[in-house]
Amino acid sequence: MTKKKAPEDNRQGQGGGRPMVVFDAVMTAKVEGFASTMTVAQMGDYFGCGETTMFEVFKRQPEVSEAYKRGRASVIALVAQNLITKAKNGDTASAIFFLKTQAGWKETQVLDHTSTDRSMSPREMTDDELKAERKKYGIPEPK
Repeated sequence: MTKKKAPEDNRQGQGGGRPMVVFDAVMTAKVEGFASTMTVAQMGDYFGCGETTMFEVFKRQPEVSEAYKRGRASVIALVAQNLITKAKNGDTASAIFFLKTQAGWKETQVLDHTSTDRSMSPREMTDDELKAERKKYGIPEPK
């Protein structure tokens, strides 16, 4: 990691503070390799800087950002290909996962509120029946 030298006066607001982190080609290659298994914060820990600094490097050095994206994309492609292979080979859980995440499938649960003998099944009531039930149980009419 290369750090640019701060100006001689080294005062806050005039270029003072910590030196800027600049990634070379070797570090950029490591970013691509690490992207498949590490978070940006973990890579920052490895390189001796914080997550915010890593994102600043991504902004300043597009080649580092592109290396990170390539690393992430390659592992995503590998895992996705393995998932598709498992689904094609009859692994039901893999097929369901793929369809839910990629094809918009979802599971819905339908609740049946009827009883087997229909004695407790919900039904429509007329206004007069509702008034009679309220009166039977001492429930006042709504205002």
